[in-house]
Amino acid sequence: MSSAAVYNARGALFATYARKDDPHAFPKLPEADNVRVDERDLVLFKRIVSDGEILGTVYLRADYELFPRVYDYLGIAAVVLIAAMLVALLMSSWMQNIVTRPILAIAQVAREGGRPARLFPPRREDERRRGGNAGRPLSTTC
Repeated sequence: MSSAAVYNARGALFATYARKDDPHAFPKLPEADNVRVDERDLVLFKRIVSDGEILGTVYLRADYELFPRVYDYLGIAAVVLIAAMLVALLMSSWMQNIVTRPILAIAQVAREGGRPARLFPPRREDERRRGGNAGRPLSTTC
């Protein structure tokens, strides 16, 4: 907030506040209710009304730093986007090894004439005694 003022019902200044570095003078008379951008400032006039009677007007002038704020948000969005893309890249490469490798192995077996023994290694002796399904193709166990 660079400056603020309250005008009485007759339009005379009642109270003021100004930042030390604010070069703007207070308006001599309050304007009608409005909000506007004046150079790099946001200017607001709002009437104070109670029971239909105008008691005064509030004047506010604040720094309107739209473009620096937009640039800050664009920078944040860019960092989040790059981080999300890196996470997606890492996850896709990890998932590719888990999902694609078995599919490629099945395709290779199909190209070689359908010998499933290359996909499923022979069972160990202890698995045979326990009756485990390791080493058998899914089609024979289901």
